[in-house]
Amino acid sequence: MSRAWLVDWLRRGSRTREHDREALKSSHPGPLPEGEEAFVRMPQFALSDEDAEAVADYLLGADLPGATSRRSTGAARRGRRLLMTLGCLACHQVGELGAAGLFGGGDLSHVAEKRPADFFARWLADPAKINPNHRMPVFRLSDAERADLAAWLATLKSEPAELSGSENQTGVRVGSARGASGLRLVEQLRCRACHALPGDAAPRSASVELDRRKAGKHGEHTCLGRPDRHSSRPGYALSQPQREALVAYLTSVQPTSPPADGRFVLRERNCLACHARDGDQGIAANLAPVIEQHPELAPLLPTLAPPALTAVGDKLHDAALADAITLRSPPLRPWLAVRMPRFNLSEGELAALTAYFATIDRIPGRPRNEPKLAEKALATAGSRLVTSAGFGCTSCHKIGSLAPSNVALAARGTDLSLVGNRIRGAWFDRWVRNPARIVPRMEMPAIQIPVRGVLGENLASQLAAVWHVLNTPGFEPPPSGPIRVARHLGDDSPPIVITDVVEFDKRVIVRPVMIGLKNRHNVLFDLGANQLVGWWLGDTANQHVRGKSWYWEPAGVNLLPAPGKQAELELLGESRAIAPGPIVGASLADLDGFETHCDSVAFRYRQVFIDGGEAIMLRVTQRILPANDGPAKGTRRRWEIDGVPAGYRVRLCYAQGRLGDREKIRSPAGGFGANGSRFVLLSATDKGGPLTAEIIYLSSGEPPAAPSTTPPVSSEAPVRLNVVPGYDAVRLPLPRSEMPTGLTWRDDGTLFFCSLKGGVWLARDTDADRVEDRVQLVTDGLPAPYGIACWGESIDVAAKYGVVRLSQFDNDARARRAEVVASGWGYTSDYHDWTIGLPRDADGNYYIGLPCQQDNRWPAEAYLRGSVVRLRATKATVDRPRLFNLEPISAGIRFPMGLAIDRDGELFATDNQGNYNPFNELNHLRQGARYGFINKLEAKPGFQPPYDDPAIAIPHPWTRSVNGVCFLHTPQTAQKARGNAFGPFEGHLIGCEFDTRRLIRMSLEKIGDTYQGAAYPFSIEPAPGEPTFEGPVVCAVSPDGDLYVGSLRDSGWGGGQNTGSIVRLRPNGAVPVGIAEVRALHDGFAIDFTAPVARGRAADASNYSVSSYRRITTPAYGGPDVDRESESIAAVELSPDGRRASLHLKRMRAGFVYEFQLRNLASDSQ
Repeated sequence: MSRAWLVDWLRRGSRTREHDREALKSSHPGPLPEGEEAFVRMPQFALSDEDAEAVADYLLGADLPGATSRRSTGAARRGRRLLMTLGCLACHQVGELGAAGLFGGGDLSHVAEKRPADFFARWLADPAKINPNHRMPVFRLSDAERADLAAWLATLKSEPAELSGSENQTGVRVGSARGASGLRLVEQLRCRACHALPGDAAPRSASVELDRRKAGKHGEHTCLGRPDRHSSRPGYALSQPQREALVAYLTSVQPTSPPADGRFVLRERNCLACHARDGDQGIAANLAPVIEQHPELAPLLPTLAPPALTAVGDKLHDAALADAITLRSPPLRPWLAVRMPRFNLSEGELAALTAYFATIDRIPGRPRNEPKLAEKALATAGSRLVTSAGFGCTSCHKIGSLAPSNVALAARGTDLSLVGNRIRGAWFDRWVRNPARIVPRMEMPAIQIPVRGVLGENLASQLAAVWHVLNTPGFEPPPSGPIRVARHLGDDSPPIVITDVVEFDKRVIVRPVMIGLKNRHNVLFDLGANQLVGWWLGDTANQHVRGKSWYWEPAGVNLLPAPGKQAELELLGESRAIAPGPIVGASLADLDGFETHCDSVAFRYRQVFIDGGEAIMLRVTQRILPANDGPAKGTRRRWEIDGVPAGYRVRLCYAQGRLGDREKIRSPAGGFGANGSRFVLLSATDKGGPLTAEIIYLSSGEPPAAPSTTPPVSSEAPVRLNVVPGYDAVRLPLPRSEMPTGLTWRDDGTLFFCSLKGGVWLARDTDADRVEDRVQLVTDGLPAPYGIACWGESIDVAAKYGVVRLSQFDNDARARRAEVVASGWGYTSDYHDWTIGLPRDADGNYYIGLPCQQDNRWPAEAYLRGSVVRLRATKATVDRPRLFNLEPISAGIRFPMGLAIDRDGELFATDNQGNYNPFNELNHLRQGARYGFINKLEAKPGFQPPYDDPAIAIPHPWTRSVNGVCFLHTPQTAQKARGNAFGPFEGHLIGCEFDTRRLIRMSLEKIGDTYQGAAYPFSIEPAPGEPTFEGPVVCAVSPDGDLYVGSLRDSGWGGGQNTGSIVRLRPNGAVPVGIAEVRALHDGFAIDFTAPVARGRAADASNYSVSSYRRITTPAYGGPDVDRESESIAAVELSPDGRRASLHLKRMRAGFVYEFQLRNLASDSQ
C-alpha cells in the first residue's frame, strides 16, 4: 500500500467521505434519494496529522517495496478492455463507469495512488496471500491477462497527484518510537475489531457491549454521531434519516443470531450487481456509458452481461445450482466476455444461497404429464424435431458435436446435450412454450405450433420427444437435409436460373448465376469474381438452412478445376492489361438481367475497366445452351461483348487448370497462360459491333437419372379462423411450403406473392368461391425477396441485389424475362440483408427499406444499409440500363420491415426493437430525417447525430417485432359496393406482430408537421387448440377491400418448420364495442369508442387506469421503463352520444408513452 495514500486516508476522513458521496452521485441516475449517503464502511476517528503518520508507520512496518512496473502501452490498452468486459464494473467504479455500491469493491479511479505497481498482479493471482479475509472473488485469468490488467490498473492516478505525507520511492525506515505510538493508537481505537493487523491471521474481536439505552433520541453520544478523539469513539458519516433509522432499530429490535440467510448472501456477495433478477437489471444497467465511451466494444455488448437469475431455482437442480455457484462445472457460455468469478463461500453460505433460490423460485411440483410413447417413436421424432426440419433447436444451440454457425451473439444458446443433468424437466416444459413469460424480453421463440406430420401433431408429445433425445447419451442430430431441390427433369420446362447465395467448394458466392439445362448439365458463374467456377451433372442445387442463413449448394461434383484469382474477361490496351474496377460493391460484374428460352438461358452483365482515369464499360451477354457431340454431352457458352474501343483486345480466359479424363473443351485457336489457363484473344475493329466467341464443354459422363415425376404439391383445405372480431377469416388452401413475404394484385384481381425461399407465385380462384385455391410458379431462385408490386402487366420484386422486373409470361404464368431495374446498395450473404417494400407513390416512385449493418464488412457492402431509399423513375442508358435512381430518404433505421404510404402521400416505416431501439417503432419518414440506430461502421467516438422520435413508440415486449404494415384504405374499386369497408378503423394501420402471432392496429394524428398516435390490439388470442396466424410478416388490402395477411414460421427465429400461409380477413360489419381511437388533448386524452358505451360506467374514473413512462436510447438491447408512474385522472367527460370519453389528467408529460387499461364499459345488453 502507498504510505502517502494511507496517511491521507487516515487524516482527511471527511474530505474522502465527500469524494465517495460524489462518486455515488455520478453512478446514480437523477438526484440522490433522501437519506442516501455514500457507501463508506470505515468510520472517522478525528486523527491529527501526527497520529495519522504514527499509525501509518506501524501498519507499513520497515521497508516499503517501492516497486515500479514496466508496462507497455499495448498491455495497458488490453488491460483496459479486460476491465471493461470481464464484469469488474459490476462492483467497481472507474471514473464515470461502473458502480461501487454498499457491497461493491470500491472506486478504482485512483487506485494506483493507493497501491504500488507490483501489488495488482499479486492481488489478482491470489488475494488470500495478501489479505486472508478478503471479499473479492477470484477471476480465472491467464498470466498474460493478469499482467495486462495489472498494467492498466497501475495507470489509474489523478493528474496531477498532490497527496499529503511523504513518500520515499526507495523505501521508508520506520522509527521505533513513532511505530510504537502507532501501535498504541491502533489498540486504543480497536482497529482489530475489523482489520487483521501485522502478525494477525484474522481480525480479533474487540467489540464492546452495546448499551442500547445510550442511543438516545438521535444517537449523538454514540458512533452514530461525530467522532470523539478523547474517548476514542469513531463516527460514521450518516445522514439524519439514516441515523434515525438506526436508532429506531437499536431501541426496538432484540439481538438474534440467525443462521446464514440466502437472500443476504445474494446481496452481500453483490450477485445482483452483475446478474439480472426480477426487478434488478444487473450490470446491463451500467453498460450504456461503457459503450458510449468505448464504441469499439458495441459489437460485444451481448457478451458483457451474464444470464439472468430470474427463476434460476426453478430451472436448475439443487446440485446444478451449487455447481454453477462454485464453478465446479465448465462455462456453459464460453462466448461471453463477462466471466463468473470464484467466491470464497462457506458451506453454510452455499447451502443457504442454494436453498433460497429453490425455495423462492421453484413452482410446486406436480407429476409431469408425459405422453406414453414407445422409446423408438420418441427417438425417431425427437431426432427430426431438434433440426431445421422441426423446431430448429440446432439453429442456436450446440447438440452433440453439431455446433451452430453464424449465430448472432444475442441469440446464441447453451449446449443442450444431456440437459436434464442441469435443468429440471418441469421448468423445461414451461420454458419452451413461452420463454418471455419467465424471463421478460427473452428473444428465444415460443414453441406453440406443433410440427406437421409428427406424433399426431400433438405438441406435448413432440416436446417430450425433444426432451428424450436431448437426454440420450451420445445423441447426435442427423444431418439436415435440403429444404428443397432444384431439379430439371429433362422435360419441356424452361431451364433453371438461381441468383441467390451459393456455397460451393468452401467459398460463399454472393452474386451467382446458376443454370440448370434440359440435358441436366449445370453451370455456376460468379459475377463477383467474373469467373465460371462450376460445371456438374445431375440435379442443379439443394437449398439449405443453417441457423438463420439460407443458401444453395450445387448438387453434383464439380468437373472444373478450382479457379484461381484471374478474372475470366480481361481488357488489353496496346501494351498492357487494363485494371478492372468494382462496378457495384466489391463485385467485378453487375447483373442486368436474364431470359430463359426453351433450352437456353441468356444473362447480361456489365464490367468496368479504368484506363488512365477513364472508365470503359463493357456490356456482356452470355448464352448457355446444351451441347451434343456423339456420346459426349455438355454445355455451350456463347459470348457477345459490346463496348470494346477500337484498338483494344479482350482476353477471354475460359478454363484454368487440368480437366478430368472424361471432359474436354472445344474452343477457337487461343493460347495458354500461367497455371494451365486457356484463353482466346478477341480484337475490336473500327467497324464496331460486339465481339463474339463460343466455347463448348463436353463430358462423356452420364448425368444421374432424374425422378420420373416431381412430388405433387400438397393440397390444403380452407381453414376458418376466429382471430379478429368483426372479420370473417379464412386461411387460403395454398401450399404451406411457401413463406409469403410480399403481396400484390393486378387490376383484374389476380393475387401474386413472393416467398422467402426465393419464388414468386400467382394464386387463382378456380372454383368461383372467391377463395384463391391454386398456385402457379412465376419464377424461382431469387435471393430472399421481401417486396412485390405490379407495374402494368409486369411484376416487380425486391430481391437482395436489386429490384427485378418479371415479364414475358408464357401460358403457364412463367416469366421468361427478368430485368434488374434498380440496384446499387450494399449487401452480403448475411441473412439480414433483405430489400423490403416497394410501395409506390403518385409519381411512380418506389420506396425500399434496407436493414442495418451490424457485422464486419467493407464500406461498399454497407452502402445505404440502415436507411429507406426512394427509387425515382428515370430513363435507362446504354451504360446504365436502370429504370430508377437511388435517393436516400431517412437513415438510422434498424430493421425497416414494413413500409406504407397514406392517401396524403406520407411515408411510414416500422422498425424493430433492439440495440439503440428501446421500442418497436412506427416512423414518419421525411427527407433527411435520422432515427436512433447506429450502424457498426458508424459507431465511432464522437458520432452522436441528432435523431427524430418515432411517431408511435410501440411497447416491447407487448409486441416483440412489428414487421409488415399497411393502411386500411378501401380501394376506389370497392367503395361503390362496400363504402368504407373498415368502418371505424378506416385509415388506420395494421401491423404484423411475428413473434406473438397476432395483429396490432395503429392510429395517427398530425400536430403541425409532427405525427403521433396510438397502438391497439387487433387480433385476439384463439381458444386453446384453435388455429391462428403462423407468424404475420406482411399485410395488404386487396382490390375488393379485403385484408390479406402473409405469415411464416422459420426454423431460425420462429422455431418452426419453414412453412407459411395466407389468411384473408373480410369485414362483416359486426365490430364489437371497444376503443376506436385515442387522441391527445392539452390536458389529457380523448377516447373514441366503436359504439355508444354505458354512461354510468364510462363516466366513472375508477374504470380507467393510465400510466406513463419513457425509455432511453442506448447501445444495449431494448431498455427498461424509466420514470414509470400512475397518472391521476382529474375528471372524465362523456360526449352526449356516449361515443367519446375525455380523460382530463392532473398533468401531462411530453415525450412519454401513455398506457391505458379500461374495464368493460359496454352496457349489459351489448
